[in-house]
Amino acid sequence: MVRQGWHSHLTVLLAEWSGMPIVSVNTDFLRQQYLQHKTLMHLLATDMALQGFQRQNGRPPDTLAELVPNWLPRVPQDALAIDGGPLKYKVVHGQYELYSVGTNGIDENGAVTEKQTGFMPIEGDFRLEGFFAN
Repeated sequence: MVRQGWHSHLTVLLAEWSGMPIVSVNTDFLRQQYLQHKTLMHLLATDMALQGFQRQNGRPPDTLAELVPNWLPRVPQDALAIDGGPLKYKVVHGQYELYSVGTNGIDENGAVTEKQTGFMPIEGDFRLEGFFAN
């Protein structure tokens, strides 16, 4: 029996979008996809705020908290972090590094790997540089 209603239509659309068979789409998969895309959006918004701050001040901020409230409404959270903490950020030799802990939920100090599922690495952290390089 096929379920009727918006949820069945959403399942079909998500299956087509992800390239997965409809029967293999489940709530865990959908939740992971949601968290990955939410993290990507937070990284993009934060990176834009960091670039604006740096242009205005001639340097990157020392912490993400310096972006609030002029550039961001709050410190951006990492949706993939097990502890629900903020995105990872540091300044090294005058350049900022921004990243998420990635799908494994472990902070690997910004290290990335080539193993990927969709647009997120299976292991290692997630950085925008790797996303746009692919």
